[in-house]
Amino acid sequence: MEFTSENDLNNSYRQMLLKFKNSKCSWDSIPCGSFSVAGLACVHPEGTGRWEKLLIVQGRAETMDKYLSLIHDLYSAGYDIYTYDHPGQGYSGSQENAGLSWIRSYDDYVTALDAVMRFYQLEDPFIISVSMGALVAVMALKRNLLPISKLVLVTPMFRVERKGLPAWLAAFVCDFFELLGRITGNRRAAPLGQHPYRRPTFAGNTKTHSERRLNFYHDWYQSDRIFPIGGVTWHWLGEAYRHEPVRISAGDCRILLLEAQNDKVVDNSANAKIVRNSKGSIEIRGIRGGYHDLLNESDEIRNQTLRQIMSFLEQ
Repeated sequence: MEFTSENDLNNSYRQMLLKFKNSKCSWDSIPCGSFSVAGLACVHPEGTGRWEKLLIVQGRAETMDKYLSLIHDLYSAGYDIYTYDHPGQGYSGSQENAGLSWIRSYDDYVTALDAVMRFYQLEDPFIISVSMGALVAVMALKRNLLPISKLVLVTPMFRVERKGLPAWLAAFVCDFFELLGRITGNRRAAPLGQHPYRRPTFAGNTKTHSERRLNFYHDWYQSDRIFPIGGVTWHWLGEAYRHEPVRISAGDCRILLLEAQNDKVVDNSANAKIVRNSKGSIEIRGIRGGYHDLLNESDEIRNQTLRQIMSFLEQ
């Protein structure tokens, strides 16, 4: 299977992706109790394509537009592709939007995933989940939602840096500073250095080695973004600490966990221990030289990642 290369990323390619999204995909507003999320379904006409349904669960502060290139490649390979924007980001509107990641509870992320799977009738789908999306997928497995056939965890956000503190104490610190913010009238208090969306510079970034992919996405994001998200709030961070997994409830689901060798966004050190504590078919593989954003990396690293994913899905 051929994947889009960095050299393909120009304005003509972007126009092709827009045409693909508007002609081959359907937009849906999916109710999730007290809120809703935006869903995208790219489904082949009946009698064409393959039988597999593949759901992409994005990471924090992302939007479906970032994955259109991958969605197009996978659709061209015959898969029916689904994705959605997490509550409070991208096209899914805002939970009192403040330009920072905030969620009432991580349970809302799981509620949204469950609602999307039910809305699109995704039973035993393949799932590619990224960073925070991987944590959400693992939470959904633990709660025995709709069955999942195969799950890929790409640079999963199982541990966020907490300066050597135990998770419960790190969460307590977040709660304390959130409370201080509320007392002073700021319900979306954020740690120092966390701010609303700003276009990142390539120099010194720790997400990708590909300047072209970084710019292609953020050029798009600059002009078409809805509810742009920058950094995180104390409340979001406290929720992350409270939901760190100890094990994965794999059940009958086959799982592939992909680590970026040079990840500086999440802490890989706990992954092997989590897998050892788990039961079921779970395999860890490392991606040499990769930064955190493996699906938005340089061709060499991205293709290495995608070959691992496709080999696993097609076994």
